[in-house]
Amino acid sequence: WRDIEAPHDWAIEDLPSREEDDVTPVLAVRHGIWRFYRGEGNDTFAAPGFDDAGWTDIQVPSDWRAAAGYEAANASGWYRRNFTVSAAAFAAARAGTLRLALGSVATAD
Repeated sequence: WRDIEAPHDWAIEDLPSREEDDVTPVLAVRHGIWRFYRGEGNDTFAAPGFDDAGWTDIQVPSDWRAAAGYEAANASGWYRRNFTVSAAAFAAARAGTLRLALGSVATAD
C-alpha cells in the first residue's frame, strides 16, 4: 500500500495485467465449460472427489436456466469445474493472497 491523494486519477497508473500481477494474483475461471446439475442436489456435490460424470456440460458465460431448459422462476442448479493452477497461484493461495474471479454470481447460497 502507499499514500495517494484523493481524488486520484487511476488512469495514470501503469498497472500490470492480471497475468503479470505477482502482488495480488487473480485466478479467472469464469469463462469455459462447466459441469452442471439441474436441481437441488445435496452437500456431497461439494466434495472435491465427487463424480460429476453424469452432469451436463454448459458453456459459461450463459444463462444457465436457458441452457438447462428451466422455466420456473425459483429454479436451482449446481456448477462444478476442475482447473489447474500454476505454482505461483498455488503459493499465493497458501499465503491467502490469491483472488478468485468468478464474474457475476447471483443468488448463490
